[in-house]
Amino acid sequence: MKVFISYRRDDTRHAAARVAERLNDLPGIRSVFIDVDGINPGSNFELSINLSLEESNICLVMIGDNWVASDEDGKTARIFNDDDYVRLEITTALSSGKRVLPILVDGATMPEKEELPSDIQPITILNALFLRHDSFSQDIETVEDAIFGRKTRTPITRFFRRHPYLSLTSRTLGGVLLAGALLIVAAIIHDILTGGLALDETLGSTAVVWMIIIVSLVAGGGMALWFGIRR
Repeated sequence: MKVFISYRRDDTRHAAARVAERLNDLPGIRSVFIDVDGINPGSNFELSINLSLEESNICLVMIGDNWVASDEDGKTARIFNDDDYVRLEITTALSSGKRVLPILVDGATMPEKEELPSDIQPITILNALFLRHDSFSQDIETVEDAIFGRKTRTPITRFFRRHPYLSLTSRTLGGVLLAGALLIVAAIIHDILTGGLALDETLGSTAVVWMIIIVSLVAGGGMALWFGIRR
């Protein structure tokens, strides 16, 4: 999963940086683009943004109280400028069919449709999430769930999401237990079909039996761990 974060520096810079730092630590997130870190000195700003959006799976739009923002003359909303980078980011994301997730920061509200240029007005009908400084830990988990398309968390899933390595450990143990259960079922079926013939007699030696058991348990745990990391 690759995430692009769109924000206005004089509006939600600190919140965007905090979200990027959190997402970068999550299993399943391959990269997080935030212009401060994602564009090398001397690079074409607009081209870099377009390329990063093309490679991203989802665009988070951080909206604060100063997101629409007035221009230097104090009359024209900056978002209406053709070269406004926030407008360019959102237009590119919407036109390319990317998932766009508006995030309202610290009590900000979604602008009215009439307050925005026509090319980004569709963002006003998207379901927005809230991100507040006082409840950041809980709110960012809701954002993470939305990114991955997960259902609302139960207390157990919330605990494991906060401790991803414990989650991976539990998945691995679950895979080992499942493999063990399948081995037991296979042994019972073998016993029925052979009339009680011992496994080592069927397979030739006890060493072969133990090798099959060990390989099966390791494979079960390894597959569960692999799927957990990919998720």
